[in-house]
Amino acid sequence: VLAECPRDRAARRQIWMHERAADTVCAMMLTTIERSARAARLVFAGAIAALGIIHVIAGEAVTRLFPVWPISLPGRPWWAHVAGALLLVLGAMILFRRSARTAATLTGLVILASVICLHLPRSLRSDNFGDEWLNVFKWLAMAAAAFVVADSFPPAHNRSWSAALIAVFSKAARWLLAAFMLGAAVIHVRFASAIATYYIPAWIPWRMFWTYFSAATLTAGGVGLLIPTTARLAGVLTSVMIFLWCPLVHIPRTIADPGNAGEWCGIFEALAFAAFAFLLAPCAQRRASVPAPNNPRE
Repeated sequence: VLAECPRDRAARRQIWMHERAADTVCAMMLTTIERSARAARLVFAGAIAALGIIHVIAGEAVTRLFPVWPISLPGRPWWAHVAGALLLVLGAMILFRRSARTAATLTGLVILASVICLHLPRSLRSDNFGDEWLNVFKWLAMAAAAFVVADSFPPAHNRSWSAALIAVFSKAARWLLAAFMLGAAVIHVRFASAIATYYIPAWIPWRMFWTYFSAATLTAGGVGLLIPTTARLAGVLTSVMIFLWCPLVHIPRTIADPGNAGEWCGIFEALAFAAFAFLLAPCAQRRASVPAPNNPRE
């Protein structure tokens, strides 16, 4: 019995060391996930603020968040300036963590109001899926993105109407993003020639191949988000894919036509969706949703 005691102590010490190592690795992973989730929130907030700046500068509904308003609308430029200023303020509040949850919720409500009051009526009058209905899915997904960002901040009241709204859209977020991605995949196939000619820069070879390849990846990402066992991987890979569109597609197009506000919008829309897809990765979303220590600025 006495001879076995040192071995028992050594075994217990080895188990303890393994547990400490496992705890250290888990803590490092959680820290990395938290930092990545914070970075994704900052990217989303910066993109919303940038879209607001573009609105203010252009004096027109160029961001596609709001459909182009009729020429006959009284005070038309000022509506665009006000909308842009609102997006800029809300994006800055999220960026600098000033009532960030409230600001993200209001961002989602603004986008949702635009979908219901502006995009949806235009779509109901149109049979053009590519031009109108896809925008409904796109901006519904963006509204859900804002509510997912809001959900990543600690709530002040769990039973408020805003908390219920955030919970509903956070649960539906991956379905809305998947619907938009699958709709975009259909557009890539249906209008492959136009997309290859207009959207893919001329310096990229085999543009038709990359058009169909994009349709396939959009389909894979959309389906992957809907399958629980692949949702995390699909969220991360979708985020990487959309982010890469910035240096490969949007930035070259913007450099070629720097005066086109729509090209600038494409960069920031892609960044916002990339951040959204990353936050949909379940482990990142869960970690980001853990209440942080009380902060008077929140």
